[in-house]
Amino acid sequence: MNKLIITDYKEKITTIEYCGQTAVDINLEKKSDFHLYDVFVGRVESIAKNINSAFISIGDGVKCFYQLDAEDKIKTGDVLPVQIVKEKSKSKDAECSINISIPGEFVVVTEGLYSLGISSKFTDNNRKFDLQQLFDSTFSYDDNYSFILRTKSEKATDEKILGEAYSHMKLIEELKSRAAHTPEHKKIFSGTAYYIDKIRDMKEACEIVTDDKAVYENILSSFPDANVTFYEDELLPLSKLYKTETLIKEASGRKVWLKCGGYIVIDETEAMTVIDVNTGKNDSKKNMEETFFVTNLEAAREAARQIRLRNLSGIIIIDFIDMKKKSHMDEVVEFLKGAVFSDPVRTIVVDVTKLNLVELTRKKMHMTLKEQLSASV
Repeated sequence: MNKLIITDYKEKITTIEYCGQTAVDINLEKKSDFHLYDVFVGRVESIAKNINSAFISIGDGVKCFYQLDAEDKIKTGDVLPVQIVKEKSKSKDAECSINISIPGEFVVVTEGLYSLGISSKFTDNNRKFDLQQLFDSTFSYDDNYSFILRTKSEKATDEKILGEAYSHMKLIEELKSRAAHTPEHKKIFSGTAYYIDKIRDMKEACEIVTDDKAVYENILSSFPDANVTFYEDELLPLSKLYKTETLIKEASGRKVWLKCGGYIVIDETEAMTVIDVNTGKNDSKKNMEETFFVTNLEAAREAARQIRLRNLSGIIIIDFIDMKKKSHMDEVVEFLKGAVFSDPVRTIVVDVTKLNLVELTRKKMHMTLKEQLSASV
């Protein structure tokens, strides 16, 4: 069973997921943060035609940008409901949408022309087909809603899935009605804290431990049957017990040592992240090809873990050690694909370039760990 540790680190709510004894996910959330899916009544401050974007004010000195579609008719001065869909990063404002979306346990409902997306992690093709038929026969373009079925819907009943979909559709209509009678810059819907989303989205039950009373009560309020423990020990704080500071420092450093003696170097830039694999102390002269192969396999496993741990996104390039046997490189790439499959954020191994560089892409959902650490409280 996986475990979630939720504690405080430098005045930020820190959520760490453990698989066995290994940390696989870290998130630091400012207690005053806007959350993903918050809905505000915003005012369009300007339209930048050269980048096809609108800048929308949602608070005193706080703005977000909206990527315009060809059909959009919004203009400067318009007051309308907008929803945060991407967090602010070091160099970019938060991104918003004018189509409200409500995520649920089984289905995500969004305003827009009817369409249906189904999680790529479904294992039962028959169930996938049945759900496609169910939604195609229940909804149409006239409903003006699109749907994404999450992985958990594969095991849920049709009644539960449709019930959640109708509930979200009703909520969206209520928010649009409320926005028409609400002053600008007011929040009319609150998204949930990261740890609540995390618990909701986990495929299986997990053990949760926290030393924050407010967090503890929020979890029980949202999930009455959660396996959550409130930790109290003045002599040994939860953050010390799990060595939170050490873990975060290691997860934000450039070099990561491998058990075989090799290491990887992780460099984050604005354009991409580059991971370089080195043999390090694993320099046996007996069989260099085998040494390179073993190091690359371990590096693939650790790279997948570090990508998730640091919440890296966008284009990621891995420079594995060159090997003579093509079959070895093929095996490393297949192993990497298996390692990233368990990542809840969509991660794709795209290709191996002519220079034997492996290219991945990972969807951006939250700030990277490095950005979270540098964000002011």
